[in-house]
Amino acid sequence: MMVRSGTVFINLEDAMKIKTISLIFTFMLILIGGCSKQEAPKENPPSPVRTASAQEKDIPYYIDTLGHFISYRSVTVQAQIQGELTGFYFNEGHKVNQGELLFTIDPDPYQAVLDKAVATLRQNEALYAYNKSRADRYSQLVGDDFVSKLDYEQYVSEMQNYAALINQDLAEIYSAEINVGYCTLAAPITGIAGKRLIDEGNIITDAGSDLLVINQIDPLYLDFSFPERYFDTVFQHQQMAPLKIEAYVPNTSLKTTACLQMLDNTVNPNTGMIGARAILPNPDTRFWPEQFVRIRIIVYMMNNTLMVPDSSVLPGPNGDLVWVVNSKSEVTPINVITGELFEGETQILSGLKQGDQVVTFGQLGLVKGHKVVVRNDLKKGL
Repeated sequence: MMVRSGTVFINLEDAMKIKTISLIFTFMLILIGGCSKQEAPKENPPSPVRTASAQEKDIPYYIDTLGHFISYRSVTVQAQIQGELTGFYFNEGHKVNQGELLFTIDPDPYQAVLDKAVATLRQNEALYAYNKSRADRYSQLVGDDFVSKLDYEQYVSEMQNYAALINQDLAEIYSAEINVGYCTLAAPITGIAGKRLIDEGNIITDAGSDLLVINQIDPLYLDFSFPERYFDTVFQHQQMAPLKIEAYVPNTSLKTTACLQMLDNTVNPNTGMIGARAILPNPDTRFWPEQFVRIRIIVYMMNNTLMVPDSSVLPGPNGDLVWVVNSKSEVTPINVITGELFEGETQILSGLKQGDQVVTFGQLGLVKGHKVVVRNDLKKGL
C-alpha cells in the first residue's frame, strides 16, 4: 500500500519498520545514558586502631605458685610441775624477750621440800663428822688391840653410810631446787606471745600442760611447692646461686623477696609437687605465720626477648596471629609462635622482628591490605 506524503510516496510497511528501529535506537540511548551516570564504587575508609612496637627486653623466666609463711621457731610453754597458777606477766599478741617472766606457780610446797632436804643434809653432815672422827680415832688403837677389829669396821661402815646419805641429800636438794625453779616460767625465745591457754588461779594437775605458744617471726620461713617438671631447671640454677623468691599477699600491696633455702628430698607422689622453703627477714613484722601468699620463683633472666602486648596476639585458623601495620598504613595478618607471658606482654619466638608495629585494639573487621589510621588515644568500648 502506498501513501502520499507531500510529493514523496512511502510504502506503509516500510514506515512501520522505520518507526520500530527508531524506538529501539531511542531505548538504547536511554540505557547508555543511564549507565554513564552510575558512580564508581567507593573504597572503605581507614579503620582507627591502636598500635605498639615489638620490643626486645630482658625478662625473667619464672614459676608461679602458692605458699604460706611459717614461724622461724615455735615453742609451746608447758608447766613441768603441778600447782596453782598464781600469775602471768605478759601481754597476749605482743613481743616477749628471751628470759622474760611469763608465769608463776605457787612455790610454797616445793620450797618446803627443799628446806626439808637441806635440814636432812645438815643432820647427816653432823652424823658423818662424828662417825668420821670416831673412825679416825680408833684407827690408831685397833693395831694395839685396844679396840676390836669388828668394832672398828662398824665405825668405818657407819661413817661411809652417812657419807652416802649426804650425797643422797645433795641430790634431793638439787631436785627440789629444780622444782622451785619450775615455779617461775620464763620465755625460752624472743617472739610473739599467743593467747594464754590457762587463767590465773587454776590448779595445774598434770605436768606438761600447755600454757602458751610463742612464735619467732623474724626471720620467717616461706614454704611452698612447685610441679616436678620444673625440678631439673630449678635445681641446676639453685646450685649456681640461691634463687630469688618474690612473695605477694593477695588483695594487698604487701610484697617481699626471699632467697630459696632448700628443696625437699622427695616428690610428693600424690600431687607430683616438690616442697621448697625460703627464708626472709621480717623486722617490721608485716608478715605473719600461716599467712597465704602468691609465690614467684625467679629461675633465670632471658635477655633480648622480643615482647608484644598480650592484646595484640589473637587466635587464628593456623595458630596465634598478630596484625602488623606497614609503612603504607596497611595491615597484614602474621602467624607467630609465642612463648612466656610477663606483666601484660607475650614473648614472640618467631614471626616478628624488633620495631614491628602491631595492632593492639581495633582488630575486628580488618582484612589483609586494609588501610588503618593509628589512634593510640582510642579507648576500649568506643
